[in-house]
Amino acid sequence: MLTLAKLRFDWTPRETWVWPMGDAGLLAAARNVDSLDAVLAAVPEHRRGVAIQAGGGAGVYPIRLAKDFRRVVTAEPHPANMAALRLNAADVPNLVALPVAFGNGLSWGELRVPNPQNLGTGYVVGEGDGDILCIQVDALALAAVDLIALDVEGAEEEVILGASGTIRRWHPWVLMEHKPLAHRPEGAEAALVYLEGLGYRLHSTFGRDVLLAPPTKEL
Repeated sequence: MLTLAKLRFDWTPRETWVWPMGDAGLLAAARNVDSLDAVLAAVPEHRRGVAIQAGGGAGVYPIRLAKDFRRVVTAEPHPANMAALRLNAADVPNLVALPVAFGNGLSWGELRVPNPQNLGTGYVVGEGDGDILCIQVDALALAAVDLIALDVEGAEEEVILGASGTIRRWHPWVLMEHKPLAHRPEGAEAALVYLEGLGYRLHSTFGRDVLLAPPTKEL
């Protein structure tokens, strides 16, 4: 079920957003969307073409990215979040919302939400079981990618490995959460090590988020 929530930002005249009923945590996180301003300031103007965003929630973050990028592709596996996202993004023509989870392969997975009052805590597990479709970023076969932004609750390594072809070809900037979780105590450490092996370097940190710059020649 859906309800309405009041959110005000300088970058949009919208004040009323469709929101999953019973959620409080995702709503609180959405109020911090202006933290993207520092990320956008770091990404060069000529790298504002295509952004891939995982963990679209109810749409606030991908809609904000769509203000600066020519096209945004977002993935959101939670049905209530996706329902709200689609309604909120109905007037955002350069945003494509996929009801899937990104991972390292094509499979079905199970959505788990540790805190039902925070629909941003959901993550997908398993291969072959469940009703959530998991796909690789590489399967999108996009003509170019300039930013990959991940909010995937511990699945950073799987998503990055599933995007390895995209990363090697297009060298996008990469933004992701790096925090310990009960089911993934090491956070995004493995994904960071993998990217560093490709020549990526830590550009900056924003709270629990890390921004990695591609090899210098690809900036």
